[in-house]
Amino acid sequence: MSSLVKFPEPIRIVGYNPDLKKYQFDAKAFAKIATSDEIKDLPIAVVSIIGDNRKGKSFLLNYFLRYLQRYDQEDWLGDPNEPLQGFPWKQGTEKVTVGMVLWPEPLVITKKDGTKIAVLLMDTQGLFDHQSKDENYMDIFVISSLLSSVQVYNKSNNIQSNDIIQLSQLIKYLKEKQKNVLDFEQAVLLEKPEKLWFLVRDWAFECDHSFGAVGGRQFLNFKKSNQSNKFKQAWDTIDECYSEVDCFLMPHPGLDAINNPDFQGERCNLEPDFVDSLRELVLNLLSPENIAIKKTEDKPMKFLEFLKLVEIFGTTFSGKK
Repeated sequence: MSSLVKFPEPIRIVGYNPDLKKYQFDAKAFAKIATSDEIKDLPIAVVSIIGDNRKGKSFLLNYFLRYLQRYDQEDWLGDPNEPLQGFPWKQGTEKVTVGMVLWPEPLVITKKDGTKIAVLLMDTQGLFDHQSKDENYMDIFVISSLLSSVQVYNKSNNIQSNDIIQLSQLIKYLKEKQKNVLDFEQAVLLEKPEKLWFLVRDWAFECDHSFGAVGGRQFLNFKKSNQSNKFKQAWDTIDECYSEVDCFLMPHPGLDAINNPDFQGERCNLEPDFVDSLRELVLNLLSPENIAIKKTEDKPMKFLEFLKLVEIFGTTFSGKK
């Protein structure tokens, strides 16, 4: 087995306040995000992952992290026996991520034309957590949505009608927050996320729609047309919130992974179909040519502008307003 590398600790920017019994944004923690003169004027992309509790969000985000650290290498996945590191994760039923955490170091990637982009990765606790009040996980969704340029909605097996209703309700709550809580300066700068990706994990119906982006897009169109009567309003709400909505279908990672108590994310224990889909996913989502940049008034937002904006934004969710 490959040895573990010393990684920095992710930063918790939203934590639970037991006295107020709610989640709060931690502006001081966010201020610890590493910055430098080299990256302050770079355009920024913020990739977050949301979804149900204990469905492999942090596990997948660590492969996103590995890609962004090695995107220019011949094989970014590296040694098949290399453990998966970065954001805390583990198998089992107990949740690991509480609130929201950010990778502390912006990851700089370069496009073919030489343009550099600073990328931040954001992990979130599971939505619809039975241990959290509705308003708490809804606020987590709001913060994730307002800060992200790319939001991955992690679902297991399928996209059910109830998933669409819940997501549309969260978006309505987001719009109310923007209207009633955020001041004019914030509302102007914090535009809607550029891209929403429905990521369907453990997809079992390859006979109907193939794994990957093409099959995912076909499946998404099928769902929209199939649910066009009863759930048209919910789908319209989702489409209006994001500049682009897409879908990707991933196979099951394999029983060797989920049934092995010593599994540490090594690629050698993952099914080849899963690894192939993982390679395709990161290229579609995170490659320098494809990643969605965060914008303000239709212009790329610079990294330093983003940091300053979040300092202002943080007061809204930290109990100072």
